Amino acid sequence: MSDIMKHYEVLTNFLGNVLSDNYEIALLDLREGKRCITAIANGQNSGRTVGAPLTDLALKIIREGIWKKEPYLLNYSGLTKDKKPLISSTLFIKEGQELLGMLCLNVDTQIYQELCQSILKLGGLSKEESSSSKMIDLPVEHTETFTNDIGDMIASAMPDYITENRIPADRLTQDEKISIVKQLNEKGVFMIKGAVSEAALKLNCSDATIYRYLSKISKQEPKKQIDI
Repeated sequence: MSDIMKHYEVLTNFLGNVLSDNYEIALLDLREGKRCITAIANGQNSGRTVGAPLTDLALKIIREGIWKKEPYLLNYSGLTKDKKPLISSTLFIKEGQELLGMLCLNVDTQIYQELCQSILKLGGLSKEESSSSKMIDLPVEHTETFTNDIGDMIASAMPDYITENRIPADRLTQDEKISIVKQLNEKGVFMIKGAVSEAALKLNCSDATIYRYLSKISKQEPKKQIDI
């Protein structure tokens, strides 16, 4: 039986050669044991390589079943690790009721924005007027953060009050750590291989402690009622 994802690996490289180098094409294989980028063209746009983990949006798509309702997502905003904005679109690769992967196209629009500003200046517009045209209005329903390893992904998913105040892990109480683990779990972070160990490292505890927190969180969640 042929592997459909091999076809998409060829398509990824094909599009990377056809389109200009400000177009990044990334293939995410979502099957068990993989769940990472398996092919990428023009990865310099986001700084990612083969083996990079799923993004926060990819995890949301899986967790909330967005892929079941739509064949693709178009023109949403993405942000690289160094805060460079990208415009992104994603095609869902399905086989029956299973999501096999995602083919993602991310565009660095900076060159076009600079060109627009140059044209506006040629038309005699002021800097203030030209800068107001700098940003492109995009839907905010879906946003995405691009990282190249699980450590960066865990860091980007950490609560803002931890990262902004640079609070060291050894100053966190057990309740605070459980709260952080709960937030990471709600974002689907622990679907990624190696996430438990990375979270344990960042929270200055053992893998067993993270699993214990997850068990405690699971027991605290209200059980769903089953209608008969």
